[in-house]
Amino acid sequence: MGWFIRGQNSEEEKNPINRFLIWLYKPVVDLAIRYRWLVLVCGVVLVVWVFFPWNSLVARLLPAGRVQEMSFSVGKIFPYQNIGSEFMPPLYEGDLLYMPTTFPGISPTKARELIQVTDRIIKSFPEVETVFGKAGRAETPTDPAPMDMI
Repeated sequence: MGWFIRGQNSEEEKNPINRFLIWLYKPVVDLAIRYRWLVLVCGVVLVVWVFFPWNSLVARLLPAGRVQEMSFSVGKIFPYQNIGSEFMPPLYEGDLLYMPTTFPGISPTKARELIQVTDRIIKSFPEVETVFGKAGRAETPTDPAPMDMI
């Protein structure tokens, strides 16, 4: 393990960053050990709070009306109610994303042919105004799509 270390290894207590972190860490651990039941109860309360199904209980137990609507707004303080909504907001723009995949190792010529065929089929619907197709990844780090994703 010491093959990649050059020079002398100093002790942990001599490093000022380690001394500061130990100074912060030790009292927290001492308190957690002294009040272990309180720490366990707080952990259980936190897990119950995060995963409490407030909205499903409100929908099942309260009659429809103003009280139920106000109770749904209270449900926003429970994180479980917002799972799945924080990453992608709902889009009501009329756009549709169609992303087929092909076999890995597809050639660029075959990918272009598939894009042209699918664009033509999608454009044949009267509701469709424009179609845009792309194969592979753009030169950006935010689009890590391989060539087999169209």
